[in-house]
Amino acid sequence: MATFPERKIENLGVVLRHCEPAEAQLWIDFWSVVARETTHTLQTPEKPQTVESCRANWEETLASPTALKIGAFDVVDGRPRLVGQIGINVGDHHPWTRHVGVFGMMVRREYWGRGLGRALMDAMEGHARSVGVLKIEAQVRVENERGLRLYTANGYRIEGRRSRAVKIDGRFQDEFWIAKDLDSGT
Repeated sequence: MATFPERKIENLGVVLRHCEPAEAQLWIDFWSVVARETTHTLQTPEKPQTVESCRANWEETLASPTALKIGAFDVVDGRPRLVGQIGINVGDHHPWTRHVGVFGMMVRREYWGRGLGRALMDAMEGHARSVGVLKIEAQVRVENERGLRLYTANGYRIEGRRSRAVKIDGRFQDEFWIAKDLDSGT
């Protein structure tokens, strides 16, 4: 099981910590908001997730020695609320890819531009280093200028472009494949 020590982000009033299976409903609530707020993720309102599938996914992640799902939680009216999430999966299924982690991140719009994405990425990268990941990769829509600025400001580079990667509302969009080396690049 991968470990991640709880971390409070004082200026945002959020806590970064493991996503716990018992809190799967918080993911469903978060997911439904993010799916309506942006098309820059692969989440869609037309394909709702279930608490059971989320719980199973989070249990599988918790059991992994390298994978991690970090949630950013705030409290509204005395109840926890998920406002951001980052997950990383490591290529442990094959010895040639054990050094590579692939991540995905989502943040509620009300937290955009406030440093939460950077805090989630820093936490994820620290974890990746601790489990021997040397390279981190992700896909990002070419039209996601805000996301691209965040990633490139944090040392990610564009390694390639997938044309017609998604089709949203009848319109094709390309994606960049981005990456960051966590070592000297050897």
